[in-house]
Amino acid sequence: MILIAFIVVASVFSFVVLGSGFFATQKSQEVIHAGIEQSGNALALGGTVVCQGDPSGGKVGKVEINLETASKGTGVDMTRVSYRIALHDVLLTIPPGDPKIEEIVWRYRKDSNTILEAGELVAVKLDLSTANIAEGDTFTVEIIPDTGVALALTRTAPPDITANDYYELI
Repeated sequence: MILIAFIVVASVFSFVVLGSGFFATQKSQEVIHAGIEQSGNALALGGTVVCQGDPSGGKVGKVEINLETASKGTGVDMTRVSYRIALHDVLLTIPPGDPKIEEIVWRYRKDSNTILEAGELVAVKLDLSTANIAEGDTFTVEIIPDTGVALALTRTAPPDITANDYYELI
């Protein structure tokens, strides 16, 4: 009788252990699939980063960033991307639709939607005059899609900025 009770308890215990193992495996698969989906929405630098001097000179006025997708994922809706600029003690956030996003120019486009997909190239022009990025300052522009991985670019402003001139940022 004791042997039968021991076998019943052991089988119930093993059923519970196996059930929780299957549950953990299923959750792990869901996390992996979600991670793969989000990494498919990653942005990458698609060329140079160029700045234009402020009309008064001595600081950065506008920055143009060329972007593409990092992989063949579902793409990134460019109308839902926000930007964050970090400089010394300044943190400027530019939400989607903000007038500081001056222009989104499609350099190469496969279709007419606003989603940046594999093989497409877009240039985003941001007005950063309110960030007061002075000559020689190092700053970071973080490009944040609504889903997927953010792209952070750290650049240094030129040591001498003339009004309205263009400079490639390295």
